[in-house]
Amino acid sequence: IAAKKIIATLILGASSVFYQKKQQKKLQARADQAKRDMEGYRLNFGDPAAVRSFLLASSIRTSGPVIYSYVQGGYLILVIPLSTQSVSWTTTKTMWIDGEQVTLDRDQSNGWWSPSSGKYSYPYTSGFWVSARILYSQWDSQIGNGLIGGVLDLPNLAAQWDNTHKCTGFSYAVVYLGYNQSLYQGLPDLSFEVIPSASSTTQTNMGTDLGNPATALYEYMITYLGESSGNIDLSSFQAARNRCDETVSGKKRYQIRQEFDTDETPQQIMDTILDSMNGDLIRSGAKWYLKNNYATPTITLTESDLVGPISMTTRRSYADAFNRVVGLYKSTAQDDQPQTYPPVVDSTAVTQDGETITYTLDLPQIPEPEQAQRVALIELKKNRLEIVLQVKSNARGIALRAGSTVSLTIDRYGWS
Repeated sequence: IAAKKIIATLILGASSVFYQKKQQKKLQARADQAKRDMEGYRLNFGDPAAVRSFLLASSIRTSGPVIYSYVQGGYLILVIPLSTQSVSWTTTKTMWIDGEQVTLDRDQSNGWWSPSSGKYSYPYTSGFWVSARILYSQWDSQIGNGLIGGVLDLPNLAAQWDNTHKCTGFSYAVVYLGYNQSLYQGLPDLSFEVIPSASSTTQTNMGTDLGNPATALYEYMITYLGESSGNIDLSSFQAARNRCDETVSGKKRYQIRQEFDTDETPQQIMDTILDSMNGDLIRSGAKWYLKNNYATPTITLTESDLVGPISMTTRRSYADAFNRVVGLYKSTAQDDQPQTYPPVVDSTAVTQDGETITYTLDLPQIPEPEQAQRVALIELKKNRLEIVLQVKSNARGIALRAGSTVSLTIDRYGWS
């Protein structure tokens, strides 16, 4: 070993990672995806072959296609899939009917809930009442028996909803409507506020809150990509989780609130999760590491540690530069409707560039304006760090991996 040099390649300013979000290459793809995501929560549209979704959020408003409907007399029964994972009601048991928020505060037993008052309560006077329950990966035997929480007895339904309707592998809402077709034309639009459940492995290692981006990423890798927990560096993921949970002015530093389709690519999904916490996912050796925070350098490389020529890029293409960031986030305070977060501006960079150059960064997976601003600010700072240096190091570089922060002393450039 003494006769040979051990070579390690380091890229300073743009980490040499196997999987890391690359800012410039992703701009258009991310903008296109954000545009689709900004369209809002999913509407039910009666397509039984529709793509199912999964949810990464502390709680989220969602819906799905109607996969089963049954009409008897003045009653309409709908089955609506919500997610590939188990979900549950929030404490307030909230749903929306044609955009109107309704609280289901009346326990009708056996998991059925309905409003205790208002125009959607039972018995109805406006031609419409509602009762709903949520199940996961099971046949609803109550429907099979033609019983609705002790309110209705529909014996003909049992023959229609037999135990071949297994609903395996997804959560779904069953909704019973007292429905006067002379007053309401077509199916109502129904959506629900639910809490997605983490897998047992995620709960043990990372906790239950899928609104934490680090926990959400761990859940996605373990549950949906089938990654072994032994291939994930748990300490780095837990450190990133704790960073996300830090409070800044009374709000968590980073959160995610997003619904994903199961036909989206893993790269699209992981990029969206990583963007929500300014994170990098790094493959080093046989493990995945997560980094979403600056780490004080513990190693300083000098010219005596470098082997071979130094490659340096000092300027970013003008076409790729920007000094102002604007965009949308999806506001929980406004029923998940897109809102504009305050612009982020680098006034020094505006002076240097001689003009304001605006980049639009939509962040539909982020629920709070301060969190969106924080992500936008870091993207802006990364864009203005224009020096990219590529060097080869001797054996001292072995202590570093992609994503590491290192100090560099090179006299010829005046760096120390």
